[in-house]
Amino acid sequence: FVRGANSGITPQTTGEETDCFVYWSMWRFAIDNKLVPGDLVAGLPSDLQLAAATDKSDRWAGRLRAASGGEKALAAVRNSEPRVRTQIADGLTGDTAKLRNLFETLAICRNPDVPR
Repeated sequence: FVRGANSGITPQTTGEETDCFVYWSMWRFAIDNKLVPGDLVAGLPSDLQLAAATDKSDRWAGRLRAASGGEKALAAVRNSEPRVRTQIADGLTGDTAKLRNLFETLAICRNPDVPR
């Protein structure tokens, strides 16, 4: 997470913003539905806890709705969800590289209020 937060990278396109929404909403779902082991959740920084995931997914959703049309954005979300869901599942079942990449991506997407 720290590496992504310090990278200076921010989403620059509507597609990247869509991915940010999907990552945060899928992470929120995983935590909220107890798919993330409790010991892992307990060791995460506050930026990755359920309250933060809820806030960030809601804010990305609002930004996405404001930036693009509803149906077009919804189609992009549907296209991204399977890939992100697989990455989260693989990361939580032992693929540490995918888990690191997930946390790095969440960090890059941590601030929906940063202008392009």
